[in-house]
Amino acid sequence: GLVSALMGVGNSNSIWVGWPGVDIEEGPERDELTRAMEEQGYGPVYMDEKTCDLHYNGFCNSVLWQLFHYVPLNIDSKLSETRTLQFQWQGHQDAKKLF
Repeated sequence: GLVSALMGVGNSNSIWVGWPGVDIEEGPERDELTRAMEEQGYGPVYMDEKTCDLHYNGFCNSVLWQLFHYVPLNIDSKLSETRTLQFQWQGHQDAKKLF
């Protein structure tokens, strides 16, 4: 998907900005990881586990992926699912602020 599409621009001078896949508290270990990633052309954006889960596993996979792959969203939802979607949307908004 996305990685394959961006392979063609791999020779350009660019920075890949995104979540590094780990939740590390601020401090020396996180600073070291940030330095190492920046040396390789990455700009890490750190999120706590809950925000990451709501943003990526929730909103991005449940809503955005379906929309961008022409999969119709299920609009017949129960109140509990609507509430979950609201939490996912808030997690997505929180993650976007970090970027």
